[in-house]
Amino acid sequence: ALDRETEVVVLRCVQEALGNARKHARASRIAIAVTAPEGDRHRVRVEITDDGIGFDPASARDGFGLSGMTDRLALVHGTLEVRSAAGAGTTLVAELPAAGVTA
Repeated sequence: ALDRETEVVVLRCVQEALGNARKHARASRIAIAVTAPEGDRHRVRVEITDDGIGFDPASARDGFGLSGMTDRLALVHGTLEVRSAAGAGTTLVAELPAAGVTA
């Protein structure tokens, strides 16, 4: 299990990503995976992928959604990677320490 703070950060990031996909992506499918990267029990990776219209992350206007996710993750020493291209869907990868992991 994860500690409460990490659970809340993961939950809020997933909620924001789903909201963004619903509002902007016109996606018909969204997949969410929560894993330990390469078997590292001390980190958590959350990957959210959609098959929507995609966008160019370099030229995207920075609304509160992605910047809010980035800020929230930074508070717990996490990162957010955005992979997308017009017509190719979007993948968001959040990675953060799994503070307080218990068996």
